[in-house]
Amino acid sequence: MTITTVTAAEDAAMRESVRRASYIDGLRALADILEDHREVPLPFQGDGTAITISAFLSSADPRADLAAAARAFPCAWRKDVRGDDQYGHYFDLAGELHGLKLKLTAYRDAVCTRVVTGTKLREVEEVVTPAVTRMVEKPVEVVQWVCGSVLAPAEREGTEAA
Repeated sequence: MTITTVTAAEDAAMRESVRRASYIDGLRALADILEDHREVPLPFQGDGTAITISAFLSSADPRADLAAAARAFPCAWRKDVRGDDQYGHYFDLAGELHGLKLKLTAYRDAVCTRVVTGTKLREVEEVVTPAVTRMVEKPVEVVQWVCGSVLAPAEREGTEAA
């Protein structure tokens, strides 16, 4: 008798494969039910009236995975950069596949290139002594995030197109 050991990574990959296959089977069954039973209402996710069907890409190379996922859908994509310092910053691609609204999302920092466009003076708090603070003007970076086409190939030599 041969005992085969499975690594944690292989086990996780197998579980993800089963999860993915089950999800796909569920979508096919849902499509059949919606097609055959007009009494069943459309889910609000993805129908254009409310929430979009979304996928979040947070792999080792989210830019490449975002581009590959976008290329898999035969639709036009609109890009959007959103977020704030409290909840995080994101890069979205929004599209529509026939009547189904889709969104692909990744962290902005993983997809876009941070470009300092200058500095401006802004009052910031500065500790003068342990118990005293004052407002002083100091130069702070003025930042713009350049989010180019994620479908364009990455440039070589360590510079990466957004």
